[in-house]
Amino acid sequence: MKSNLKLIVKNAGYSLSGQVGGTLIRTVYHLLIANLLGATSYGLYSLGLSVLNILVIISLFGLNMTVVKFIPEYNTRKDYEGVRGVVRFSLFFVSCLSLFLGILMFIFSKDLAVLVFKKQDLTIIFKIFSVSLTLKSLLILLTSIFRAFKRLKYSALISDIVQPLSAFIIFLILFYFKFGIYAAVYSFLFSLGIAFAVGLLLLNSKIDVKVFNSKARNEGLKLLKFSIPIVFLYFTIRLLNRTDILIIGYFMQTKSVGIYAFCYRISYLLFLFWFSFNAIFSPVLSSLFTKNKIKEIDIMFKTVSRWVFTLTLPFAIFLIINADLILGLFKREYEEGVGVLIIFSIMWLLLSFLGSIGNVLVMAGKREKELYFSIPIVVVNVILNLLLIPVYGLKGAAFATMISIVGFNFLKMIYIKKKFGIYPIDNKYKTPIMASFIPIIFLIFFREIFHNTKGTLLLVFFNIIIELLLFVLSLFLLKLPEEDSYIFSEIKSKLIKGRSNWG
Repeated sequence: MKSNLKLIVKNAGYSLSGQVGGTLIRTVYHLLIANLLGATSYGLYSLGLSVLNILVIISLFGLNMTVVKFIPEYNTRKDYEGVRGVVRFSLFFVSCLSLFLGILMFIFSKDLAVLVFKKQDLTIIFKIFSVSLTLKSLLILLTSIFRAFKRLKYSALISDIVQPLSAFIIFLILFYFKFGIYAAVYSFLFSLGIAFAVGLLLLNSKIDVKVFNSKARNEGLKLLKFSIPIVFLYFTIRLLNRTDILIIGYFMQTKSVGIYAFCYRISYLLFLFWFSFNAIFSPVLSSLFTKNKIKEIDIMFKTVSRWVFTLTLPFAIFLIINADLILGLFKREYEEGVGVLIIFSIMWLLLSFLGSIGNVLVMAGKREKELYFSIPIVVVNVILNLLLIPVYGLKGAAFATMISIVGFNFLKMIYIKKKFGIYPIDNKYKTPIMASFIPIIFLIFFREIFHNTKGTLLLVFFNIIIELLLFVLSLFLLKLPEEDSYIFSEIKSKLIKGRSNWG
């Protein structure tokens, strides 16, 4: 068990280094777009991106999760012809399907913009995003293939460094030449092309199993049989995540979409630790389920889930207490989203508390159960958004989304407990919760002193540094369990020496 835990922490270090850099670059990129272009233009960009991301899920056809399931299994059995077959078929199938859907999106872009969203300006944005569809789909598939081979540093490199950094640089150049909103759209397109090219080079040169130059077995039917329930599942999950944006775009002005998407983007920083740990947890889970090591899975599941929660907790508390201070750093129009930012911060904190439920179901081969749970939840989400948005506006949309997504994960947690006896929560959760008391008191006291002060970057930085120091000190005073101390020391080492990981 300790060897698998060491693998998770080591690769989470790679993933965390990349995710920290990538998420910060993406966040600065989106904040820059939002501030330079304004809430209305950012709303148009967000609507276009939401439609694109729904089509990406269909284009991937569940194969991004399927490769993470089958490649580790075949590698464990040293079935390298099977491994090559999985990689080649997945790349071919996703390429063909995404090209087809991209052509349809291009042809019907005006109808989608005018008839559905009643926003003529979306037409050209949809056309440009339609060209991005194939590149976006293949890039996601490549990152999943690297995850399946447990090469997290390559996955992090192309998706968290190359793509967001190139998008950031290209946007600045195009905005300087007065491309306006199209600077954002074209920078997204060109950065995907650059990252995909780098990913292909790495796949061909850095993976020991030569996927393009040796004999492969046809795995198409087997992969599609496994992936069909997943594509429906992830399509419903994408609708669950993006229904709010789409319905806001239908009922409200584009400016409101921009404010809502802006607050979501800030809160999404809280997803950082969940993704970093679970990106490598998935293939390890697949290997352990193949060997039927349920007890070891349970221990690892609890440990990983607890530390995702522990790392998320202080940042979520900071956003909840200081939402107005954070939004005060930007244009005044974004201050309308304080309630939205608070609700989303609570949502991500609750999700981190429940752990990597979805990954356990998929890697256990029970992906159809997640589909059964997702369909009624999506219906509930649509109904709640339709009822709450006209009355409560953006806060109604955020609340509907939080209730739906947390409820979805709670149902999955109950099923996993009954089916496998695996449960992400144990009494060790009390340690990070108790450690948060002093930081909460500090933040509340700090706000009372500076309640009339407009938010500044220096004030926010000072505030969060002190809170984090108090939280870490409280954790050590409460004495961490042995496995938690090991994870903490490894994370600290990776963050301090992160640059050496790319050597």
